[in-house]
Amino acid sequence: MKDNGDWQMVTSENSGLPANHVTGIAEDGAGNLWFATYGGGLCRRSADGKDWQTYRAAAGSLANDYVGMVTVDAAEQVWAVCDAYELEDNAYPGGLCALSPDGTWQVYPRAAGEDCVLALEADRQGRLWLRTGGLMVSGGTTQCDGMREGPSRFGGSQWQAFDGTTWTAYDEDRAAAAAWYPHRSQRTRLGWEVVGDTMWLLEAVQFASTSGTGLLPGLNMSMIPGMGSFMYDYCLTTYDGREWKKQTDLPSAFRFGELVVDRRGDKWVSLVTLGDIVMGGGVGRFDGQEWTVYNRSTGLPSDYVAALSTDSRGNVWVSTMMGDLSRWDGSGWTYLPGRQGGRGDQDLGRCAEDRQGQLWFPSKAGVLVYVGNA
Repeated sequence: MKDNGDWQMVTSENSGLPANHVTGIAEDGAGNLWFATYGGGLCRRSADGKDWQTYRAAAGSLANDYVGMVTVDAAEQVWAVCDAYELEDNAYPGGLCALSPDGTWQVYPRAAGEDCVLALEADRQGRLWLRTGGLMVSGGTTQCDGMREGPSRFGGSQWQAFDGTTWTAYDEDRAAAAAWYPHRSQRTRLGWEVVGDTMWLLEAVQFASTSGTGLLPGLNMSMIPGMGSFMYDYCLTTYDGREWKKQTDLPSAFRFGELVVDRRGDKWVSLVTLGDIVMGGGVGRFDGQEWTVYNRSTGLPSDYVAALSTDSRGNVWVSTMMGDLSRWDGSGWTYLPGRQGGRGDQDLGRCAEDRQGQLWFPSKAGVLVYVGNA
């Protein structure tokens, strides 16, 4: 493996990775890393880095080899989403695949369509939640091509829940918030982070005729094609197991995004404006009192945010275009351009941190690993 200072690029040429296009990474309780690859199946790297094992459809492990997402639940089951895929006039159906700790596999056909899975999470009740969709183009949804980075993952989405037996599909404005608060039918969970015993959620609350927002009586903007996404109140909410409390609106109107919480407790949201064109807005940091927005004019190289990540050192990592990374250390930004110091030029996804403190960033060209001590 070629070492370029504090960075290494892990590829199929210098490791046991079966394909360079990596769509997601998860760590299990033993410290093994699981890599979802597009075309190479699912790969496990042992905690000591000495052993690589690949699971492929031909061996009966997966629905197909185009794995778009991977996660590990509380029972140490490894869940992988295989995208529906067409190659040389051959159609490969998608599926949700589970590997139990005893080594047995179970493949569940995908329900409610075969859109791209943009998020995969296990909740406290052991259910799997899948957010599906993609960028809306002329009323249709783009076919998934293994991309999980960038603003396109926020458009045209739907949540599905799977309890091991039954699939339940939710429209976007009635959605996966049901995992935590089924009585709030007009709320959408866009992202959550648990801090201690409190859950922080990024929510979209749709304006309705009873909301007092000044809209015409009985008017629901979701009934007007192309207008629904503009008529939401985007906010951060907390739930401590007893009550829900709205903490703050997002820093500007009509903003969307994903949520991470750093070691200091600051909340970070990638800012996106939804419309006919999905536009980046940089990132916002909420310190408990006020928002600070970082964009091209205040420290970032680009307003386009491919992914947000945090690490145990207290850093926040912002992946932007062409492999660029920006690192916030609590006092300022360090810019790490793509194509320098061993970093590639592909957009980087959300990183996974292993037990040695190394950060693993997935991309279409392999996995960028940060092994420094900063």
